[in-house]
Amino acid sequence: MEGDARLQGSLGRDRLDRRGFLRAGTALALTACVPGASTSPTSSARGRRATTEAAPADAKRTLAELDQTGSLAELATMDATEVAERVALGELSPIDTLTATSARIAALEPDLAVLAHSAVERARARIDRGRVGGPFAGVPTLLKDMVDCEGVTRSDGASRVFWRVPDRSPALVQAMEDSGFMILGSTNVPEFATLPVTVNETFGTTKNPWDPARTPGGSSGGSAAAVAAGLVPLAHGTDGSGSIRMPASCCGVFGFKPSRERTLSGEGPGGHPLLKHHHCLTRSVRDSVHFLSVTEDRRPAARYPSIFAGGWSARSDRSRRRLRIGVDRAGLSKVEPDAHVAAALDEAITLLDELGHEVVEMLPLFESGEPFWRNLEALFLSRMPALIRMVESGTGRPFDETDVLSPFTMSFARASRGLPTDAADRARREFDGLGSRVVEWMEGVDAFVSPVLPEAPPPVDRWGPRSDWAEVQGAFRSYMNHTPLANVIGAPAMSVPLHWTPEGWPIGTQFQARPGDDRLLFELAFELEAARPWADRWPPLSARRS
Repeated sequence: MEGDARLQGSLGRDRLDRRGFLRAGTALALTACVPGASTSPTSSARGRRATTEAAPADAKRTLAELDQTGSLAELATMDATEVAERVALGELSPIDTLTATSARIAALEPDLAVLAHSAVERARARIDRGRVGGPFAGVPTLLKDMVDCEGVTRSDGASRVFWRVPDRSPALVQAMEDSGFMILGSTNVPEFATLPVTVNETFGTTKNPWDPARTPGGSSGGSAAAVAAGLVPLAHGTDGSGSIRMPASCCGVFGFKPSRERTLSGEGPGGHPLLKHHHCLTRSVRDSVHFLSVTEDRRPAARYPSIFAGGWSARSDRSRRRLRIGVDRAGLSKVEPDAHVAAALDEAITLLDELGHEVVEMLPLFESGEPFWRNLEALFLSRMPALIRMVESGTGRPFDETDVLSPFTMSFARASRGLPTDAADRARREFDGLGSRVVEWMEGVDAFVSPVLPEAPPPVDRWGPRSDWAEVQGAFRSYMNHTPLANVIGAPAMSVPLHWTPEGWPIGTQFQARPGDDRLLFELAFELEAARPWADRWPPLSARRS
């Protein structure tokens, strides 16, 4: 569970739900075509198990009607950097990009179910007030529904009683908007990020655009699916134990998790949680670098010096440095990858060798991963008693007699009842020394490569709100075998889309470096992208092919 929630008896200020988003997005697109027309989107209540309304039949015609130069039709294929460049040159305007993106979302949202809430009206108001400027001026984006944004409903994938409308944005979101990003809405997440897939009882199941029968992963699966399908070129994500990298792997996009404290805080109260890190999912490496350039913490007291010191940028010459890269096949629990993932890892190793990097096998970090998992789960479970108290205070009933949480979250919360009161503190103390142990383990290598997940994207219904924690605990440990280590020690890690199976499913490859070595990973990512480009790969469910 990555985020927090503040229980409210009811939502004081409603915003658009998904159905309202579809109405508003399509109406906005059509309004832009008709001089003098106006629209006033309305809110509608959403209960649990909500369904998605079909997009209007004319939604897909909107792009052709608007497009006079060809730029709008190409918009879905552009990365955020190119969109910003076209806006700066005057070939596109912020209202163009907002209108075209709204139409694309309206057309594909019923198939993908990536959205939780809309902020289109808010973005349009920012354009009208002339508050869209900066290096990303006019670039549409989406926020994961686990971060505050002033005036935009946050629900954390939970029942309506948990919804709230923040009155201010954290530093990272402020920096995004100051740089010109237009936030059009928020993406679906599992309830309080308690599942490694993207499904909840309020907004439904998010589908993988490569194969709707497969999961896009979680918990940033809504953001990953939106980027993979070309709804937006870049979307915000958070990573608590792999929640950016796992969806990036499942959806065939680039997912980077920066070093802890590399970026401005994405939390309302400020600060940087031990596990939860903010960044984005993108179609290009340069977009991820440019996103960091506007969200990096460059204050004098920042933990790390800027990776852009000395003029380095996404346009700089690629590094010619040859690396010594270790191969971690064991992960935390020595889980054997399936044939697809084994082939992807071997292919990545061959590519590294062809590029002139030295690749060496590494011994397992742990004899047994049990202590690591016990401590990690203690950190997550330690947040449950506060949630229990909020539920009981808000409903006036004993926790077990309420129905405001899904059965899975209820089972997770019940498991916390036997947790010693000092379990989280003990876990943090034990994790304090793990970073130095990993650095020692990495002696002689610059970075290491591993699978992101031990298998190809699983079926979309493998886990869900009606799963039980006691029954899936072991499966979750195996599934996340390679991802949480980077969160615990605060190291940078990335999922690079280098492989697709014969069935057409993407499989990412993970690279991890020492804390602070973000630039090293980006330079390697640029080289891999140039050697095995993925930008022209589009899933069957995408704006490119709609």
